[in-house]
Amino acid sequence: MTEQSKKLSRLGLGTVQFGADYGISNVQGQSSFAQAREILAEAHRQGIAFIDTSPAYGVGEEVVGRCLPGGHAFKIVTKTPVLGTAALTDDDAMVVKSSFYRSLQRLGQESLYALLVHRTDDLLARDGELLWDVMSDLKKWGLVEKIGVSVYSGDQIDRLLARFPIDIVQVPLNVFDQRLIRSGHLARLQKRNVEIHARSIFLQGLLLMPLDDVPAYFRPVYPKLAAWRNRLREHGLSPAAAAENFARSVPEPTCFILGVNDKQQLTENIAAWNTPVEFDYDGFAVEDENMVDPARWEVR
Repeated sequence: MTEQSKKLSRLGLGTVQFGADYGISNVQGQSSFAQAREILAEAHRQGIAFIDTSPAYGVGEEVVGRCLPGGHAFKIVTKTPVLGTAALTDDDAMVVKSSFYRSLQRLGQESLYALLVHRTDDLLARDGELLWDVMSDLKKWGLVEKIGVSVYSGDQIDRLLARFPIDIVQVPLNVFDQRLIRSGHLARLQKRNVEIHARSIFLQGLLLMPLDDVPAYFRPVYPKLAAWRNRLREHGLSPAAAAENFARSVPEPTCFILGVNDKQQLTENIAAWNTPVEFDYDGFAVEDENMVDPARWEVR
């Protein structure tokens, strides 16, 4: 492994932009097929380790499958479909299995690194063991190396660990959303040898936006956003560099997922990741889930 690859071994590429117009600060819209191909080629060249995708990302999986460079060594992570039911049935389990096989086909792979339950409540539902059993079979058959869940809160982590021997979790983590650090859940997961992938490093782009562009919904955190911008100016830093530096300072995650719209964004993010900075992050943690959980946002 080259020195550059070592530096980027904790970076993952999010691909929701390949299949959807995603992100509160995204003014470019969905990435074009040509942009996706350039992004994946550059990620491969730079030694980025992980790709995160999902059948819920529109045509994202198909685009990834068609654009993957030959001879790549990406560890690809995908997710289950959202079931949205209070009690699972055998039919639901078959839906998950069929969805996974379609993911393999779209991605053009014989096996994947990990399969995550996209909606935590699907696994925590009554008879959620049916879902877990299907995923365990896929792992036993060598079709996926690790199985786990995409989570949003410490309470979900507690309930999951009480019921299932999960291998891997995807968690929200950024300079505003430090809940799982402060609660000790990241340390607990690491102690249980659960692999941790962190998403939302830029809080869906909110941490990158000029204050004048921030929607009125976030008025309760305007003072923190203003303080964030002021401190960035004092240090002469870009929001991306400071946000990435915060993530890099958290020891527990194996992977930090960054989403980009084009090759230039990826290059800039890699440059920021490789540049350690001195920055005081004190005072930026936000406890209000309505502000740090995009699933709760009411933004128009």
